[in-house]
Amino acid sequence: MVETLRKTVTEHPWVYAVPAGLVSAAFVVANSSSGVYNCGIVFWAGLVGGLLTRNGSNNARRIGFRTGAIGSLPIVWDMGLAFGSITSFNQPLFAGAIQTVMLAGVVSIAVLVVGVVGEVGSAIGRWLSRKTGPKNHTTVSG
Repeated sequence: MVETLRKTVTEHPWVYAVPAGLVSAAFVVANSSSGVYNCGIVFWAGLVGGLLTRNGSNNARRIGFRTGAIGSLPIVWDMGLAFGSITSFNQPLFAGAIQTVMLAGVVSIAVLVVGVVGEVGSAIGRWLSRKTGPKNHTTVSG
């Protein structure tokens, strides 16, 4: 059963990344206080994703980044609300455009940082997967 799960996660990275990222996002929202988000859970979700990959597959880092990117949805949501308030200000059009571009830059950086946190976790999980996974013994003939 575990081997089937590992095979599925390795061959279809989104199968793990989407649910784990959404659970991470829900956990981030549940533990937030006044707009401060602790995205440490994304590291642990990435670690489990890397651990579930088969024999330290190279997909582990992709799984971690995708999990982190999905786990950053609360940050993206708050920035969307900020964008809504930018459009309601009584200001020149170019000022709103500059603020929108800067907000998009901040959102992009936040998604990248949280994605990298998930990727680091999955890299460690991948290493653990190679150390603790089933050993592939090859026969050497002389």
